[in-house]
Amino acid sequence: MDKKRIKTGRNLIGAAAMMFLLWGGQPAYAADDVHLDLSKGDIEISSDGYRQNGGEEKDGPEDGSYVITSDGRETGNVVTVASGKRHSIIFDEVRITTPPDKGNPLYIAPKSKVSLTLKGTNILRSEGYAGIAVPKEATLMIGAQKGGSLDAWTGQASASAGIGGTLRDNQGNDTASADCGTIEINSGVIHASSIGKGSTGAAAGSGTLSSGDDGTAWIDTGSVSAGKSEFVSGVLFDGAEGKVY
Repeated sequence: MDKKRIKTGRNLIGAAAMMFLLWGGQPAYAADDVHLDLSKGDIEISSDGYRQNGGEEKDGPEDGSYVITSDGRETGNVVTVASGKRHSIIFDEVRITTPPDKGNPLYIAPKSKVSLTLKGTNILRSEGYAGIAVPKEATLMIGAQKGGSLDAWTGQASASAGIGGTLRDNQGNDTASADCGTIEINSGVIHASSIGKGSTGAAAGSGTLSSGDDGTAWIDTGSVSAGKSEFVSGVLFDGAEGKVY
């Protein structure tokens, strides 16, 4: 397929995906949600609570979500899910750009599960780490409210992914490998420099990219190294190759 046909295909499929997304969505904020302004400092989420900017730990939401925003302003602060049960997080106009020595804009520790809902435009970029770190044994599930989007980018493609494996955690410790865990994308417009593992990962195709039966995500990524056998519904561009699932 020549470049002109690829571009035309992208435009047509992208338009179709956007039509689906405009009708998608999730409920509004719950009364138990914890609202946090990322511009006020790094956020660390543990099993039962959170701390910000090195302060004392506070109770997390019992039945709601962590609603995190930077109001569309760029910040160098990061979000770390250090441990624990499944966490629900909403990113509402979050824009993070970190220098090479800062950390992953969003880091999910192994054995942790995060359900991430996108609201508005969200940009997570790192010069030295993954945009969103999903190391081996970690799980990330992405959905979106109406029109929610994500741009996840790494400047260290030799060792970290846009979404997936990373070279170091947010404490600066080397990870066991650059392999990734499970990434499930069910809705949203996702742009990523790569999905899966950094190139120093041990095995090709480590980790999993999956979706639900009724997913309507539009995913445009430079490359996908995670296994795609469980990706069953959505639109996926793996480099120049586009496919409707």
